[in-house]
Amino acid sequence: MVADKLLKIERELQEVQDIVHNNLQDLLKRGEGMDELMAKSNDLNTASVDFYKKAKKANSRCCNIN
Repeated sequence: MVADKLLKIERELQEVQDIVHNNLQDLLKRGEGMDELMAKSNDLNTASVDFYKKAKKANSRCCNIN
């Protein structure tokens, strides 16, 4: 009886440990995904600032309204 209860508890603990391990792996994957997303966001921001500056310069040469 006692041995059965101990085996059941041990199995349940192993299941919980597996779940926690899987959750940690998922968190790490999401973290990597977030890092990649942040890098792409920074690249897009830089490209949009460059585009804005070039467009402003081009428009100032082309369309002077007095």
